[in-house]
Amino acid sequence: MLTPDKSPVVTHWSTDTLAPEDRWAGLVDELGKAIVPLNVAIDKERDFHFHMSAAELSGGFSVLRQSGSAHRSYRGRLELARSGAHTFHFMINLSSAWTLEHAGPLCLKAGEGVLTDSNFAHDLNLPSRFEMVHLKMSEAWVRRWLAAPEDIVGKRIALDQGFGRSLNLYAAQLSPEMAVRAPLHYGLLADQFGALLAMVAAEKNQPCRHQLGHLRGFRDQVLVCMQQRISEPMLNVCDIAYELNVSSEAVLDALTACGQTFTGALNRMRTEVGLRMLRSPSFSSLSYGDIAQRAGFSDVFALQRAVGSIPSN
Repeated sequence: MLTPDKSPVVTHWSTDTLAPEDRWAGLVDELGKAIVPLNVAIDKERDFHFHMSAAELSGGFSVLRQSGSAHRSYRGRLELARSGAHTFHFMINLSSAWTLEHAGPLCLKAGEGVLTDSNFAHDLNLPSRFEMVHLKMSEAWVRRWLAAPEDIVGKRIALDQGFGRSLNLYAAQLSPEMAVRAPLHYGLLADQFGALLAMVAAEKNQPCRHQLGHLRGFRDQVLVCMQQRISEPMLNVCDIAYELNVSSEAVLDALTACGQTFTGALNRMRTEVGLRMLRSPSFSSLSYGDIAQRAGFSDVFALQRAVGSIPSN
């Protein structure tokens, strides 16, 4: 039975209380204390705004609401070395699309969630104004609900798939202020999220009967799209996902199911295109630089590394 213990205390923080030249340092310090050590890249400190409220609902489960200007946050070797206790984080941007590099690249639409792990690096990019729900959970709290949280870490939780819709819509309603006003004990609010998260994890571990055949067919579409855009040197999984109107996770899942990776498939395609042009008389008038460009390599040296020794031009 839940005890009538003390209500959550809501804390607030904002860059508006700081001089423009102090906002970057203040934000890095505050996020390091409230969430995990990380670094932040912003364009103009004078025009940058960030607001955050937070409350701990139960042991090991905190709700944060964040809003403000476009920015990038990232965790690398230095930030990981300064991390404290192992935590997990569930995030939803309610107002705009965003990208995350964490156990693979993700392109997320507004309202789609993702679970992250503080033991791993991340590169999060919010390219426009945002309103983020951020749920911070201790490892002990998460393992009450998930036997293997790593199974869903870094995976997009879509709005149109099973319990993912319920989880995202529920999480989107959570805020520190709501927890204080709610007619239910705040521990129940946290437990409801945990139960939905467990249902999502179970769902993702039960592939449907025809999934593999579907993935193979979709994999073929992915490869055709990659082939058509082979000459773009900066081509990435998000570009292909955008063109096919799917998530980057769907692209990666289709390739993985067929024993492939995006980088491996792309490099193989470029190598095959480069070799074909080098060997064909039809392309003898092209310089090696032109061939490298058409095959999507950054320069002649990248082409040479891929195909082996080529004759001097």
